[in-house]
Amino acid sequence: MDAGEKLYSIFAIVFIIALVMILVFLPEYRQLMVLLPITFVGLIVNIVFMFIVLRDIFLRTFTSSGLKILWVVLILVFWPAVLIYLPMFGFKSRTQPS
Repeated sequence: MDAGEKLYSIFAIVFIIALVMILVFLPEYRQLMVLLPITFVGLIVNIVFMFIVLRDIFLRTFTSSGLKILWVVLILVFWPAVLIYLPMFGFKSRTQPS
């Protein structure tokens, strides 16, 4: 990942956590007029985020080809796995096999 992708990844994770915290602790924002635009923005942010992460997985060279498939399946099935993938592989250089 380059610097822009890393910054966007951090922004997307913070955005998701902030959105959940707002909806849990501020019930007055649980109205359709507020939820619709915020969740639409969250959807767009997460689509771009998933594109960046999946692109990084496919461009990265792993020591085993099975690891690439494992990470793709893990991230698509269980989204929080990206919180493990990013520090382990995503924020590191792609030039060395992981």
